[in-house]
Amino acid sequence: MKRIDLDKDWMFYESEESNSFVFEQKKGISVDLPHDFIVGKPRSADTPGGPANGYFGNGQGVYKKNLEIPGEWKGKTVLMDVDGAYMNLEILVNNELVGMHPNGYIPYQADITHALRFDGRKNKLKLITQSRQPSTRWYSGGGLYRDVCLWVGNPVHVKPWDIFVTTPEITPEYAVVNVEAEFTGTDKEQQIEVEYSVLDENKKVVAKVDDSLKLCGKQKKICKLTVDNPHLWNLEDPYLYTYRITLKTEGTIQDVAEDIFGIRRIEADAENGFRLNGKKMKKREVILK
Repeated sequence: MKRIDLDKDWMFYESEESNSFVFEQKKGISVDLPHDFIVGKPRSADTPGGPANGYFGNGQGVYKKNLEIPGEWKGKTVLMDVDGAYMNLEILVNNELVGMHPNGYIPYQADITHALRFDGRKNKLKLITQSRQPSTRWYSGGGLYRDVCLWVGNPVHVKPWDIFVTTPEITPEYAVVNVEAEFTGTDKEQQIEVEYSVLDENKKVVAKVDDSLKLCGKQKKICKLTVDNPHLWNLEDPYLYTYRITLKTEGTIQDVAEDIFGIRRIEADAENGFRLNGKKMKKREVILK
């Protein structure tokens, strides 16, 4: 899937509206993300959060943006990815509530495809966040305090968080790389060709496996690849490989997902302590004065 950044040019204001049932036209200010609307508010000794939250009070922030959707996106899947919003996030697209997420520290994704307009009209995005105290043991802030983006892809795709890579077996001669992925398709069964590959830092393919499956809805699969003579990651030489998953239907590429990872072995026990790639290492501490 392709990532589309949405951090710039939001219109922000504070309001107690909820679920878009209040349609008042409030004057806002232009902001870029990340944004914390609590840190600039006055403080008081009487606030519910007290010293743990820096004596800051409550607030509800509203973020709005008009979004032009290219016509070629019609028929594709569009996800909204909110990396951090404090808290009780509500996502509205063209005044339709498409997602809610109460936790203020866990990222959230919502499929907004069904609520979008692909006819040339602008799409209205509206994100509501709350900062209610007392709710934390430290300063929480409020608003969209991390990135917001869109992910756009074909109906057959791999979502950004649906891949998990491990290296369970490592020797000087080879390393086993397990790639666990969840594939998303349509309600109609399709034959999917899947190509798994591992690339070195020079983008040379060092391991490859071809597979296929009949996909309807969602399906998880695990692929085991073997990398010969692996270049191990360590503190002095943080070498990184790239995994790549390519999905095809009838020879046509539907999605390509890739990211970097390191091959390294971590061990810890009471007798030998912490070991990285078989080498004993002392824990390093940083003392701030």
